[in-house]
Amino acid sequence: MLKRLFFSLIISMIVAGISYAGPLGTDGNKSLASTSHQINTWSNNNKITVTWTKPGDDTTFGSVVGYSTVWDTKSNTMPEATITLESNATTTTSNALSDSQSIYFHIRVIYSDGSPIVADHLGPFYIDATAPSAPGSFTITKGDGKLTLNWTNPGDLDFAGVVIRRDTSGYPASATTGTAVATVTSTQYAAGASASYTDTGLTNGTAYYYSLFAYDQRGAESTRNYSSVAQANSKPESSGGSSAPPTVSSTNPAKDATGVPINANINVVFDKDMNSASFTTTTFSVKDASGNAINGSVSYTSATKTAKFTPSSNLTAGKTYTATILSGASGVKDSQGNGLDGNGNGKAEDAPTDNYAFNFTTTAPPKVTSTTPADGASVSISSSNTSIVIAFSKAMNTSTISTTNIIVKDASGSVIAGSVSYNTTDNTATFTTTSPISKPTTVTVTIKGGTSGITDADGVQLDSNGDGKLDGSDGDKTFSFMVQSTFNFDLSFSSGWNLISFPLELTNSAIGTALNGIAGKYLIVWEFTPPSTWKSYDPSDPEYSDLQNFTAGKGYWIKMKENKNISVTGKAISQNINLGSGWNLIGYIKTHSMTVGTALNGIAGKYQIVWEFTPPSTWKSYDPSDPEYSDLQNFTAGKGYWIKMKEAASLTLP
Repeated sequence: MLKRLFFSLIISMIVAGISYAGPLGTDGNKSLASTSHQINTWSNNNKITVTWTKPGDDTTFGSVVGYSTVWDTKSNTMPEATITLESNATTTTSNALSDSQSIYFHIRVIYSDGSPIVADHLGPFYIDATAPSAPGSFTITKGDGKLTLNWTNPGDLDFAGVVIRRDTSGYPASATTGTAVATVTSTQYAAGASASYTDTGLTNGTAYYYSLFAYDQRGAESTRNYSSVAQANSKPESSGGSSAPPTVSSTNPAKDATGVPINANINVVFDKDMNSASFTTTTFSVKDASGNAINGSVSYTSATKTAKFTPSSNLTAGKTYTATILSGASGVKDSQGNGLDGNGNGKAEDAPTDNYAFNFTTTAPPKVTSTTPADGASVSISSSNTSIVIAFSKAMNTSTISTTNIIVKDASGSVIAGSVSYNTTDNTATFTTTSPISKPTTVTVTIKGGTSGITDADGVQLDSNGDGKLDGSDGDKTFSFMVQSTFNFDLSFSSGWNLISFPLELTNSAIGTALNGIAGKYLIVWEFTPPSTWKSYDPSDPEYSDLQNFTAGKGYWIKMKENKNISVTGKAISQNINLGSGWNLIGYIKTHSMTVGTALNGIAGKYQIVWEFTPPSTWKSYDPSDPEYSDLQNFTAGKGYWIKMKEAASLTLP
């Protein structure tokens, strides 16, 4: 009789958890609004504030006890029935939000006698707190009383245009300083396209300094979001030529650039046509930080006024180099024999005063950023094949990610067979063993370094010690972890009823032994077997209890006298969970969370609903016919679940 009454109580609790009511209460309150942003309007304020009026009491659901809120990019997300704001709250501000095209706010009223599965939604808000990239490849072509500016627009999706500012005393520091020359919009030259503008009415022989500022589509001129500046200077001259000395218009790599490919050429663009014969590895040199000259060759292209230094071999990753254009009598000359004006003061002076020099740093070598399992970790691995994941700091050369360069061995030094795959999205290599690892043992993973080991997409070898440079201390990268036969799991109980399970096969499944750590703290344990069998364990009368052992894959009701934690020991569960037609009380047998839809994909179409209970009285459900509006989305280790089956089936968790 006691069991029948108990099961009736459970069903009534499930039914009581399903409620419906209007959004923000039954009084029809529609006061939800934003005080910081306008809907469908761009803003560079990445924190949104919303307000509302507290609803009155509801005749069905009682008084307001709080609110559940969510910020995301979906228009109709249903917040879970979990209070995130107190009942007297009438405003909230988001955390800093990433740039997005559709930020929405969702709020759900939580009442004292239930939580209606309805919500209010506000949005979209358009956040743009990130300025566009700077224009690139900025050069200037001289003309008679004019200068033609050439550049490449940034490729940002929200790029709207480029503002050109000019001065004769130096580069304009902002989009509102200097002289306004022009605004070139994205309707004239699209994002990523090559663009140009000719500035006329200029004085020949006068140096003009230009700054280009890209802006995005966020708003009017006063609120535009500007990028960092692109700069170049030049002097207009008549078609008959000019005695003004040549200057450097731009360089590639740019001055102080970082992340330069190790196979890059070094290009210098001049404002005048230069004498190609004046370019040699003496007048155009590249040296490392120690002053050692880099071997290479120099060429000059008159059509683009560009000198190019081509290294004989790849540069070293993570190193800083200095490129120097020599001035003076022994330096470079323009086509009329004028020496270089390297410091831009309008006259040619001898070296080193007018030498033009700039630094750049090559891309950092790749390194291992993390491993799973971590180095020194102690893990328990189930009977299934094992995956070892290695994350790299940058894109790698996939042809070098192989079992030749990633070697896995057990404690005896025997190679563990497996296969290797590489994910280009997150730059991770995954080694999957061919068969389960014998336990217990210590597993050592070696990632081969050096010139014959793994390399990045540019051919740079591994920085095995992670110090950002390549030297004699770099070689193979190794890490190890212990594979246990068993592992511990901590479980928290709350006062009152708890719906639990164990995500492992207990070392000792006898209930009295397994719960010894909370002896005297619990009243009873119940187990349900479909279609209608209940068994219980009473710690005050264990000998006559018809339930004696915990079973892997089962869920259990336990009533606690007080809050308490317990740690149990066992091994990973690899078995299937057998489900009968109708109601089943099951355990989630994984130690990590998983979405309900993913976990139950193997029995899709064979179950009707899943229920989860959280003390003291919260029920959540997952309906496979309407998953988006279900307030239960994830299975959690240590929890038990009610699942109603349309037919008997065997569940294998992925």
